[in-house]
Amino acid sequence: MDVCYSGSILYVYDNQKAMYGKEDSINLSMSPTHFGKAKELTCSLNFIRTQPDTKEIYEHWAEYKKCKFEAEISIPLTPRNRLEKVIFTPQTMGGVIACGAVSGSEKYNELIRSAERKVLAIDTESGGVFHAASERGINALTIRGISDYADKDKNRLEDKTKVVVIELVAKNAASFLRLQLSNHRFVRCIVGFRGSSDTVPLFSDPTAVDNVGALTSRVADKIDESLRRYSPEYRLRERGYGLPVPRLRELDPLVRLMRLRRSIQLTHEMSWLLRANC
Repeated sequence: MDVCYSGSILYVYDNQKAMYGKEDSINLSMSPTHFGKAKELTCSLNFIRTQPDTKEIYEHWAEYKKCKFEAEISIPLTPRNRLEKVIFTPQTMGGVIACGAVSGSEKYNELIRSAERKVLAIDTESGGVFHAASERGINALTIRGISDYADKDKNRLEDKTKVVVIELVAKNAASFLRLQLSNHRFVRCIVGFRGSSDTVPLFSDPTAVDNVGALTSRVADKIDESLRRYSPEYRLRERGYGLPVPRLRELDPLVRLMRLRRSIQLTHEMSWLLRANC
C-alpha cells in the first residue's frame, strides 16, 4: 500500500560479481553505481505532508485510499512480524531506491543494505531509466507503489487477491504523483529543472513521431545498431533477430479502451478529493 519515491537510484546490476561459495552455493559481491543527485526534487515531494496549504488534501487522499483498499481486499492480511499491525493507510516516504533482481530472499536484501543502509525499496526497472537520464544530463524521479516485503511470501498476497493488490498500489503511486500538482514547491522545482537542463536528444534527427508503433520501431533500430557496434557475437546474428527481453508493443483497441476507462476513473477519484478539500 505504501508509496516510495526517489531522485536517487542504487544501481545494483553495475559491477555485480557472482562467486562459488561453500557446497556449490553462489555468493554475490556488489559495487553498485549511484544515479541521480537531485535531492531537492525528492525533498519537494515531502512538503505535501507538512505544509498548511497541502496537508489537508494529502490527508484526504490517504483516507480515501485506505477506504478503497478495505473495500477491494476482503481477505485477512498478515503483518511481517507479530509486533507489527496491518495498516491500510498508505505511508509515503522519500529516499534511496535500489534497482536489482526480483527479491524473495532476506540474504539478498541484507546484501543490498550492506551497500546502502537507508534503502527504502527494491525495483527492477528504474536503473535503466536513471542511467539514460544521467547520460543526457536530465534529472529523473521514480515513484513506486509497494505491494510486498520482498521476502519468501511476496507472491502470496498477489495470488490470493488475483493481483488486485498490484493494481491498487500502482494507482496509489500514480495518484500520489497527480496529487503533487497541487504542491507548488514540487511544480516550481520541476519547472526550474526544465529551464536549466542541457538535454541530449535520443535521436540525432528528432522528427515528429506519429504513433507508438513508429517510436518502437525507431528505438529497436537504435538498439540493434548499438549492439552490432559493441557486441561481436551479436554481429553474427541476422538482422531482425529478436532478443529474449520484454519489448514495447502497441496495445489493441480494446486494451487501450480499458486503460482509458481506468484513467478516467482515477481522474474522478482525484476530482472528488479536490472537491472535498474546497
